[in-house]
Amino acid sequence: MISPAKIQLVSFLILIAVCAVTFGNEPNDVNEPLRFEVSPKALSMPQHLRNKPEGGRPTHAAAIAPAGSEKLFAWPRSERVNSFLQFARGDKELSLGQKEFLEDTDGALNAARVDTFLYPEDDPNHPQALLYAVSLPDARRMAQLYLQFARQQFREAFDGHQRAIRETSERIAEAERYLPEVEKTLETSQKAFDELKALVSYRSEQEALGAVGELDRMLNTAQVEIAGIRARIEVIQAYQREERRGEEIASRLELMFIEEAVAMRGAEARRQMATELRTRASRYIELTKSISLAAEEKDQIPRNLERWREAA
Repeated sequence: MISPAKIQLVSFLILIAVCAVTFGNEPNDVNEPLRFEVSPKALSMPQHLRNKPEGGRPTHAAAIAPAGSEKLFAWPRSERVNSFLQFARGDKELSLGQKEFLEDTDGALNAARVDTFLYPEDDPNHPQALLYAVSLPDARRMAQLYLQFARQQFREAFDGHQRAIRETSERIAEAERYLPEVEKTLETSQKAFDELKALVSYRSEQEALGAVGELDRMLNTAQVEIAGIRARIEVIQAYQREERRGEEIASRLELMFIEEAVAMRGAEARRQMATELRTRASRYIELTKSISLAAEEKDQIPRNLERWREAA
């Protein structure tokens, strides 16, 4: 008969696939049953569990010595504990008493270190995690769930790693295709820029921006001027169409029409020139940015390729 202050220890061999594989190999689904051995050693009841009512106190504990990365396991007080507890509480084979125990105590997996680990006398430097249970079948099932959870975590980590490798390979291929395009853009933009510099007076992007602002004001002024001239010409032409007008008025209207036509030609010429100059200024700014961006990408892409190849 087991004393209420003692817990029978269930140990098992967990050195199977999930512990042996690495991220370099695809994990295998190993469904072979675990081997359990009931240890003659009894554990002291954790202090914070001794006041639990009969049926709510653990009677057994499965001792687990994970091989491989502990990050894959719900190591006591680790960030995976709550996820494992949720995983275990959803299992159909655990008893209701075990689920209530997990709900009430978190299975002691978040308790003090002395209550969550077993330090074997023959290997005290490699502690074993303790999974407390209210019955021997529940202890066995908790061990199985613990391993299933670790396999699931490994599968997710493995899939994530494989996905990262694929994404990195895709980035490498895309960068290798894109680099010649960048070099061609840089060459073409630089040639066009050199030709444009012979047609403009400014020598910096800031000067070109200032020219754009000034030319915009000139264009607005020209637009207003042209609208005014057009309105005056329409009025003059309306008077010219009248039948009852003297010779002197007709001559004056003709002279006014010629003056406004000349003014219109001048305003349109100013608008056209301002438009051309603004187009050059805008092109200067566009090419400056294009050259800067292409030069930066040409310099950055090889560094990215080197980093990605090392990661892959």
